[in-house]
Amino acid sequence: MVSLNTQHGRSGGSCAIHCDSKFSLIRNTPLIDHLEPPYRPIKTTGFIILHILLTIAFITGIVLFPAIICPDPLHNDTIGRCNNHSGYNIALYIHAGGYIVSLAFDRLYHHYQDLSRRDGYLEFYRQTRNLRRTPLFIISIGNAILVALIELLGSYRDSLFHLNWKLYPWYFLVLLTSLEVLVILGALLWYLVLTLKFNKRRARPDATQEDLLSSFVTSQTAANEIGFRDESYRENVLEKQADLIRYLRERNEQLGRLVLQHKQRVDFQQGALLFTIHIACSHASVVLSTRAITEKQGRDVVLSCRFDGLTDRDRVMWSKDGVVLSVNQEISGDKQKYEIIGKYDLIIKTIAGNDSGRYLCQNFDQALSMTIELTVLTRPSKPELYQSNETLVEGSLALFVCTTQGGNPLPTFTWLINQIPINTSFYTVAPNTSELRLPLEKRFHNQQLICQVNNQALDDPLSTSLRLNVQYKPEINLRHGSSLVTNLNLLVIENDRLTLDCQIQSNPSTIEPITWLKNGASMTGINSPTLTLQTIKRNDEGEYTCITSNAIGRSQASVHIRVQYAPIVRLTGGGILSENKRLVLTCIVDAYPSIDSYQWFKNDVKLNTSSLTSSLIIDKVSKYDSGIYMCMAKNTLKYSNGSAVEKFDKTQTRVTVEYAPIVRSPTPILASDPFASNTKLECEIDSYPESNIIWTYNQRQIFPSNKYSIIQNKNSSYLIIQQLQSNFDYGLYTCNASNRLGHNSATIQLRSKDVPETPTNVNLTSVTYSTISLTWQAGFDGGWPQTFLVSLNNSLWKETNESLYVFTNLQHSQLYNISIRARNRLGQSRDASSISVQTKNVPIEREDLPQIEYATIHFSEETLDYRLNNFSFLSLKVPLCIRIDIYNQSNLCERIVTSSGIIKLEKNDLLNVHNVSICLDQYIDYCGYAVGVEMKREVAFNWIFILIASIIIVFFLILCGLCIFCFVQNHKRRRNSNAHMITSSIKKPPIVIESIPSPTKLFSYPEQHLHSSFTKIAEIQKLDQYKDKQTNRLIVTTTTAATNGHCSSNASGSSDPILLSNPNSSSLSGSDQLTVTDFYPSTNPTDLSYKSYTNPTELPLSSAQNDLLWTQSQYGSYGFPFYTPTSNIQEIVSNKHMKEDSAESGYSTPSKTHYQSKKTVYEVVV
Repeated sequence: MVSLNTQHGRSGGSCAIHCDSKFSLIRNTPLIDHLEPPYRPIKTTGFIILHILLTIAFITGIVLFPAIICPDPLHNDTIGRCNNHSGYNIALYIHAGGYIVSLAFDRLYHHYQDLSRRDGYLEFYRQTRNLRRTPLFIISIGNAILVALIELLGSYRDSLFHLNWKLYPWYFLVLLTSLEVLVILGALLWYLVLTLKFNKRRARPDATQEDLLSSFVTSQTAANEIGFRDESYRENVLEKQADLIRYLRERNEQLGRLVLQHKQRVDFQQGALLFTIHIACSHASVVLSTRAITEKQGRDVVLSCRFDGLTDRDRVMWSKDGVVLSVNQEISGDKQKYEIIGKYDLIIKTIAGNDSGRYLCQNFDQALSMTIELTVLTRPSKPELYQSNETLVEGSLALFVCTTQGGNPLPTFTWLINQIPINTSFYTVAPNTSELRLPLEKRFHNQQLICQVNNQALDDPLSTSLRLNVQYKPEINLRHGSSLVTNLNLLVIENDRLTLDCQIQSNPSTIEPITWLKNGASMTGINSPTLTLQTIKRNDEGEYTCITSNAIGRSQASVHIRVQYAPIVRLTGGGILSENKRLVLTCIVDAYPSIDSYQWFKNDVKLNTSSLTSSLIIDKVSKYDSGIYMCMAKNTLKYSNGSAVEKFDKTQTRVTVEYAPIVRSPTPILASDPFASNTKLECEIDSYPESNIIWTYNQRQIFPSNKYSIIQNKNSSYLIIQQLQSNFDYGLYTCNASNRLGHNSATIQLRSKDVPETPTNVNLTSVTYSTISLTWQAGFDGGWPQTFLVSLNNSLWKETNESLYVFTNLQHSQLYNISIRARNRLGQSRDASSISVQTKNVPIEREDLPQIEYATIHFSEETLDYRLNNFSFLSLKVPLCIRIDIYNQSNLCERIVTSSGIIKLEKNDLLNVHNVSICLDQYIDYCGYAVGVEMKREVAFNWIFILIASIIIVFFLILCGLCIFCFVQNHKRRRNSNAHMITSSIKKPPIVIESIPSPTKLFSYPEQHLHSSFTKIAEIQKLDQYKDKQTNRLIVTTTTAATNGHCSSNASGSSDPILLSNPNSSSLSGSDQLTVTDFYPSTNPTDLSYKSYTNPTELPLSSAQNDLLWTQSQYGSYGFPFYTPTSNIQEIVSNKHMKEDSAESGYSTPSKTHYQSKKTVYEVVV
């Protein structure tokens, strides 16, 4: 940055001992430029960008919290939805936080600005010092304004409220913050631009620029110049000078400290050199650095020795612990071990432990040296493992010793059993030795005991192992089937096969045979490890034990076998009981395990009893308790593998209850006509045991006779009167039944047919604001089917076959008198049953009924779509219906349960609906406001019909187009046929060959295509019809063009047929003479040759041309002519070499550069 000495020398002093033993100490330590960087960047760019982003987030938060995130009802300081804080209050918190952030960034900018000023960038400091203060200054002013504004709005809030001015504090906060952010962002962006430009310019400090210093001098000397100088100019100059003086003072202090540090370092190095003196001509050197290198054994190591300003003449020596290894590139030690590369790095190959030491690299000419401490990490030897105990017995303590040799650093020991580390508390570690004292357990038998050693030189630990042979007494496990018996109790199922295996683990092996015990007694004859019971029974239950021993000790294992079996059920109680006696049924069960549940059944129907009840008790039996009772008991048998099976047993008994007769008559009153025959009276008898039946009439017993017949079965008895005799047989008939438990009877009245009896027992079942429901008991029908007449206030009579009726659409809070009479074919009952009922009051007023928002009829769906006011509908708890008013018909009222829906209507009613309204359910006259119905007629498209119709129309249009096309073609064909009818009357004057200045060439075809066609046509038509009948001469007008001085109509190629046109048709050339036109490009179009032929046989035609014939009657005068040669007239053909033309249209247009042989057709007019 600033250099006090421009000489570049070594970075430290040196003390050299010359051959003349004179010491020269260099005590001056120059300061140079490269000690400090010439340019230091301003590191505020990232902070400015972060400040800009936080400012944007600042204004965003102030706008979003009151307006979106935490909206307040009136945008004032009322409580919002953000944890009892209004959005306005949160915006104030954000504004206060913005002030704190601006203060932090201002301190940060001040720190880096101060650093730039100390580094000498005075101009940049002066340029940006006010700019970096702007954000804090602006937001401080904003806070002051905001405090005053809040106090002002708080004081005059009521006045503003009465004036209806919606001036909420949040509005002023947003406006003030927006102005703050605009100013702050502008200042920060400009600050960012200046900083980026400064860092990009990479300028040196202002204090080192001569132009700045000269400007100060100039500014001082310019005071005597003539001109205007204001106070600002003078203040600017003085401020710059003050900044420069301040910078130079601080820089002087910094350089002073730097000089002091260098002086102390040089003194230290010079003092150290005095301790290193070699023989004569040896040099004392300054130790530049001391390094320590650690490397593993067996690798190559490079010891680096680098000096600044090293030349080929410098002498560099490597030594180890005072032993010289090399001088420059020369190896004085083991050349297989050491090697010098570069200037002058020492390579030590395959290092070993003895390579550790202090290596010194000396530069004698510069009197400098470097020291390297090399430490070689060596590997220990493979460990050895010893067992101190002769035998290993379970429960004893064994000693194991693990040793190794060598290793740098000292190796660490780890003990493992089967790769599982042993707790460090069981072993001790000494240098290269470790002892393990291990309590022996049976589980250690046949396990690998491992000793591992490791240090930093090893990539993987070294280990050795020993297999343990632990002796222990027999370990016995009992196994049932494939599962090990772990419980003292073993559950087996009766009649299953039981197998117990006695599995023994022993080291050493057992010395006694296996012994089995049952309940402590030896089982003779069984010495095998397996005990088998083919079919286990209940008496096989007990404790089974397996015993054996070896040299270490004796062991045994026992299990208690429990035999499970299904329930055995026995039922007590039942039989024949008299009515009202006590019935007790008991279910006695023998089972193991105990019963899980009991179930009782009567006549195969499960009874509702507790599953834990083994007895069924009925205190007083009745005839209905007779039947077959069954008891079922269940338990669960479990297998050793965890599965289970449910077993049950059941038994049953019959219960019979004796009771007195119960007699009833299906028809207590029977009406019959006088002198009717076979009148049957019936009574039903229920009894056990069976009853004795006696019929009586007016207390006199009736016996079977010609007049009476008695039919009796198990449950019924019938009395048949053969012939009624006037009133004598009318009266009371009694059916008497008796058994040993009692007797009973039923009376039947026989009477003549009459009007029905009056209904009785009229009861109300329901009364609402619009409905009344009632029932009654029907009287005797008088012998004929009866109906009931129900009247309301003696004005409205309704007839029904049922003994109940519901009145609907009644008025609320109205008193009604209801009368009921019975009627049959003989008339009405003599009296009527009456009751007075008042309907309830309506639960809602008409004004409170829900309003209909809209009602629309959809004709396509035949539905009515409606919607009610949802709030008013949900607040009601009464049933509602929607009434539909239809012209000339009764109104409908459909029950509704939701605030919107769709009602299906009849098709005939769609056009007659005019109003809808909401009514109370079953009260069609109590409704709210009526609403008109909107009609919607949707057009229904039959897409299939439209598709078929479209196809038919398209087909018809195509057919019409084809017809028009055929008509036009036919018309053309007829017109061309008329043009083909050529009649000519040719005079006999000689043939005149005329020149046509503008011949028209009609079309051309390739020679190959036309040749075959011409040959066939020549046999059909002749040219005789075109001869003059008097002179037999043909008038031909021909035009020929000379090419290269000769006529081009030669026999070199194909021939062009002469085109003959109908004289009545118009030619393309407009000529009324027979014209042969040969069109050739020529520089002289008027250079034509004329030749007159008086005899057609003189025409120069080839033999092939005589056979050529062409006819195209369909072309006519439209440019596609026909050719007709006669039998005695040859064709007039002109062969011309024409230029190549476009062949797509069939016409030939001559080209100016190329010729090609073409069939050229010309117009010939007769």
